[in-house]
Amino acid sequence: MIVPSVKAIFYITSSKNEFDLGEVSRRLGVTPTRTRRKADFPPQAPAQTSWSLEVKEENAFSVGAVLDELIRRLAGENAFENVEKLCTLCSDLAASPRFEIVIHMQSGDSPEVRLFSAQLLFAAAIGAEIGFDLYCYE
Repeated sequence: MIVPSVKAIFYITSSKNEFDLGEVSRRLGVTPTRTRRKADFPPQAPAQTSWSLEVKEENAFSVGAVLDELIRRLAGENAFENVEKLCTLCSDLAASPRFEIVIHMQSGDSPEVRLFSAQLLFAAAIGAEIGFDLYCYE
């Protein structure tokens, strides 16, 4: 059996040219893993400026455990205390939050893909979508 790998990423994105990435870091008190400006993309590409925080890809049997680690890094042990801060930040900057889960697995060796109710409630409270990228290898 080959252990699947899972990575979780949180994005705050905006299509506005004046989206201040430094302001996101200051207000959250978190250093991003990566930032990317709309201007960095080719002119014809649909692009957004993004601030992202990620849990590096790791071997894991549970998607929920990796997402928990990301939420702790983003919002602390009691994430619900920071819901208002995240909502206000996104509203003030006309930005959108989103979680992305990336899974690499061998055929038949997938991780448990279960999100816990607290994770879903947190994502819903901040208005974040949750997406999945699945890569299955023979």
